[in-house]
Amino acid sequence: MNKTTQFLLLSILCACSAFGLTFYNFDDAGGSHLWSDTGNWEEGVISDISTGAIINTDFQASGKYCFVNNGTRAECATLWVGSNTANTLFKINGGVLETLPTGTVRIGVFADSHNSILEIAGGEAVVGSVLLPHNSAAQGCRLKLTSGTFYTRVVNISGDAAVEFKDGVLVLDGDARELVNDHIANGVYYTTYSSGYSWSVDYGLTVSGKTAVMVKHDDIPYADAGDDSQSWYVGQRVMLDGSGSFAGGGIASYQWSQLEGPVQVNILDSDAALASFDSNHKGHYRFSLHVEDELGNVDSDVIDVHIEEKVKDGIYIKFRMIQGEDQYGVSWQTKMERVLELDHVTGIKQTIYWNALEPEEGQYNWEYFDYPLELARQKGKMVSLMVKVCSVTPDWVMDKCQKFGWTHPVTGNEVSPVPWDPVYVAEMTKMVKAVAARYNGHPNLHYVSINGPSSLWGVETNFPGTMVESQAQILGYTYDKYINGWKYSIDLFLQEYPDTPVSLALHSETGGSGTAAEQLAVAQTIRDYALQRNAELKGGDNKMVLALYGLNHDARKMPGPFDGRENMTDYVALVWDVKDQCYFGLESDGIRRFQEDTPEKFLQILKNGLSYSANWMEMYYQDVWVWQTDTRYEPYIPPFKWAYGRYPYITAAGPVKNLTSGKEYDLIQHGICDSSSGDLLTVENGVYNEFIDFEGKNIHLSSGGAVINANGYGPAVIFESGENSNCSLRGFILTEGTEGVICSGGSSPVIENCTIVSNQGLGISSADSNPLIDSCIIWDNDQGSFSGGSPVYSCIEGNPLSSNGNISLDPCFADPENGNYQLKSQAGRWLPEQKKWFNDPVASPCIDGGSAMLGYSSELWPHGGRVNMGAFGGSAMASLSNDNTGIAADFNADGCVDYLDLDFIVSRWLSREFLLKADINRDGRVDLYDFSQLPEEW
Repeated sequence: MNKTTQFLLLSILCACSAFGLTFYNFDDAGGSHLWSDTGNWEEGVISDISTGAIINTDFQASGKYCFVNNGTRAECATLWVGSNTANTLFKINGGVLETLPTGTVRIGVFADSHNSILEIAGGEAVVGSVLLPHNSAAQGCRLKLTSGTFYTRVVNISGDAAVEFKDGVLVLDGDARELVNDHIANGVYYTTYSSGYSWSVDYGLTVSGKTAVMVKHDDIPYADAGDDSQSWYVGQRVMLDGSGSFAGGGIASYQWSQLEGPVQVNILDSDAALASFDSNHKGHYRFSLHVEDELGNVDSDVIDVHIEEKVKDGIYIKFRMIQGEDQYGVSWQTKMERVLELDHVTGIKQTIYWNALEPEEGQYNWEYFDYPLELARQKGKMVSLMVKVCSVTPDWVMDKCQKFGWTHPVTGNEVSPVPWDPVYVAEMTKMVKAVAARYNGHPNLHYVSINGPSSLWGVETNFPGTMVESQAQILGYTYDKYINGWKYSIDLFLQEYPDTPVSLALHSETGGSGTAAEQLAVAQTIRDYALQRNAELKGGDNKMVLALYGLNHDARKMPGPFDGRENMTDYVALVWDVKDQCYFGLESDGIRRFQEDTPEKFLQILKNGLSYSANWMEMYYQDVWVWQTDTRYEPYIPPFKWAYGRYPYITAAGPVKNLTSGKEYDLIQHGICDSSSGDLLTVENGVYNEFIDFEGKNIHLSSGGAVINANGYGPAVIFESGENSNCSLRGFILTEGTEGVICSGGSSPVIENCTIVSNQGLGISSADSNPLIDSCIIWDNDQGSFSGGSPVYSCIEGNPLSSNGNISLDPCFADPENGNYQLKSQAGRWLPEQKKWFNDPVASPCIDGGSAMLGYSSELWPHGGRVNMGAFGGSAMASLSNDNTGIAADFNADGCVDYLDLDFIVSRWLSREFLLKADINRDGRVDLYDFSQLPEEW
């Protein structure tokens, strides 16, 4: 808005005041409100109101009626139908009702405003939008069109409200087109048919008689590129769907074009409603759809497309071949359901024996794969598939092929088919092709394991075991046979799974009589061939998946944590040396089966895996669930969540936002992991059951009262990697940690406006570090408030520091026993659940007690001209001050009311939400009452 417009608006306000026009606050002034000094208000009938008169209906009694009759024109900023009353009817009877373009008709304003009705029965109603009902508790509210014309941009329907169009003309303008599209998804159809069209539908909308549903021509055509944000996987063909576009006279042309992206893509059928392109490279892309109608009118729409790697990092739970119920009466389906309901699990790995998958030739038990994939689809998770072969080959195959006997060092005596027997290879190939034909490209398929010529299960490049000479002769093992067998399998899986990642499990002990170095060279040859063929056949960002087993118990192969390539075993180096060319996963056979059952050891195992930069880790299902009691294995839940938080998931709409990159996340730690020094991250209020580590990143993490609850499994916040004063934490409640905050390793972060309470150790524990602690509250921590650091303007229990603005007075929390750490206030404390302000009998000494160097501009007036201490200080939820310092209409806190404040309130005009600075009287809306305060303080 330019300064001339601002001046004119202000002049109007001043003139209104000069001529005695009155601005009413709807809540404070009862009854029906006349905003103009011209015309007369008669309860029950609107009549003889001159054009330009401004009225607002606000009926306070039950059973009242209001009619806009022929020759009458009622103009209002906002219309309330049913206010603290039931059975209210507002009827246009041949006259004209018009609201401001941004005005709203609110039908059913309060909880008791039942059966409120707006009816157009002749004449016309021109309204900006309709809320039906305005209050979700109001029952039986209706919008009716029995004749005449009804113009609107938006109608929001909820609850048991209904819209009844029997006759007349409905004209949809602007955003109402999107409303119509929303209704299509719920069974509502529409037309631009000129007359005589009728239908009846669900979702609270019925249309019958001769209602004409039209779209204003000046808004035609309408371009619709589909959902504003879409996610696809690398390797998929992305569909661009503009079929939702429409025009009254028909669309003459479509044109898709790319606006942004890491690479330029080739859009197929770019001049059609349905276009597509191949997604060979991950990243964020933006496309524009431009449509033109027969008259040359144009419109455009934009869509964001996110291309993700199909391999999804995280924590997976491994299931072995399970049939029926276990001894505790728990079915394998129930076990999968339980595991996939856990919020710290990315997905599962389903492992099935070939003799269970295909017990008879050509007869497949698809349920073992169909069920987990469908379950994962419903829950937004992923599934990895593995078929074990060789020693668990079906009898009908074993009867036809050559076999050999051998002894496994763990499982004992085994019989397996000779892995290069042509009959065995042919039957295995048919099985692989059948599985691929059914599951290749499934959107919830994480990867598929390659089957090769190993002696036990055919899923790993090792060949363990011993055999007598006669059996060794039957096998006829040579390195060339072994390598060629794996090459065949690698090519088979890459060709059969063009749209799904395939995984090769590596091992350095490849059998034969060669030395350890010779066996390692065989594994390296197989690995390099797989990487080369994957690049040739898939290319782009479709990297090969490599896996290693033995995360949990085999320190001989996988010691940890990893502290340098020179100390790494040859086994781990098989993947580490090519980690930039692949995705890398680690698999465990169950920590509880091999380790002392302690969360500390389990957490260390997970840390070991992360130290090797594993993209994902697979744990055994017994590590997450106790089937005897059908409950989670609680001691391992916090370590699982800690590890899960180290994988930076990006979500379409999460509570954690990186304002620098534009990405969003589900967990705070995910946002930290995916950030870079200098990034600004914000966190929506809520409870986050995690403990976070800044990992040496000098980022700025802020909130306005979010809770980090460590649940006793670690410090709530960790600074231990040299973070400096360019790293800050602001606006959090840190609780239930072994410590509230730990600073070590020479770290010196800034901790501002945090409430650090109810931790098992110190509030802040600092060793060899010097954090700046500013405007915080440190209270009720078991081992004391802090050790080390530089607190200023903070409330610290048991530390009556007389300098730097620190105090040790009771902070007067609202309800600490129930986790409410807002500050009590006589001037007003916000109640989020009730959405209202409450006046306490006492005021916290932490109000206005924060540092003068920290901004208070986000606090609502009266703010005392100084930020509060604690997590809500500096936010809109800050408790109000008894000090009326400042000016209510000085929204930007620059000490004067000027055009900047006018621009601020105009940009939020008619907003209906709480905790807005422009809502001066705190009634939940920005309206003329708030606007009228500007000339008084200008």
